Amino acid sequence: MFLIRSFHNNTNPSISVGGFGSNNSPAINLTTLTGSYSLNMNNNNFNLLYYDKIIYKHNSAQNLFVVGASNNIIFDLKQSEIPTNSTNRISIGYPYRYLLQTPILNYNGLRDWETIFNDNLLNSKSMLNVYGNVNLSSINNTPFINCIANDKPFPEEVINVCIGSNITRNGFLLNVEGNAFFSSNIHVESNVFARGTIGNVSDIRIKENLTVIKNPMDKIEKINGYTYTRKDTGKTESGLVAQEVLEVLPEVVNYDNEYYNISYGHIS
Repeated sequence: MFLIRSFHNNTNPSISVGGFGSNNSPAINLTTLTGSYSLNMNNNNFNLLYYDKIIYKHNSAQNLFVVGASNNIIFDLKQSEIPTNSTNRISIGYPYRYLLQTPILNYNGLRDWETIFNDNLLNSKSMLNVYGNVNLSSINNTPFINCIANDKPFPEEVINVCIGSNITRNGFLLNVEGNAFFSSNIHVESNVFARGTIGNVSDIRIKENLTVIKNPMDKIEKINGYTYTRKDTGKTESGLVAQEVLEVLPEVVNYDNEYYNISYGHIS
């Protein structure tokens, strides 16, 4: 065994490296004479970096790694027959204001962030939890994901998610710089405002089996235009009724698993 130890007050840490058995891996201990700060790593199925605040421990229930006096980094790797996104989790940051405002207590009746995290009492379905602003940048220091919030408490808190830059705009949660490509449908529950144009691909090179629509005016005359009040928004609008158009031009009517909708650009 190799041992370095200080016998003077306020001189720490001490260092101890040794093996405690003929078949046991060496252990490493960093400790003061009082043991108030310690680093204990051994092969006895219970490893501990302990006190304010670097902790790694392993027992029959879980592995835990904590860094910082406020537990601002936690790796929680719970043993499971089939690990899932909820059993293996990482926490970075500390939801300090939320824990003060929310009565989430551990079994001892305390707001102990380590216990709250281990017991899956907060964001239990997320593998990675970051409490604080996040920035991901390229090696050229070009932000491609930037998530920031002001320091005001909820509900005055303002959050901005920026993709492609770190430019924020008042009143907008999501800010995207550059072109965006979607390979699937986009569902919007409210209005869409466009300063440019919205185009549908109409190139002859992607079309086949073209058939001229016969008597187009007769079809148009069978479709009524209405002004109406939306039940869901209360707004007065004008337009067509999809079920009526379905009887005349079914090609321009779609169904999105809940409501019929009309591709108005395909009617012209």
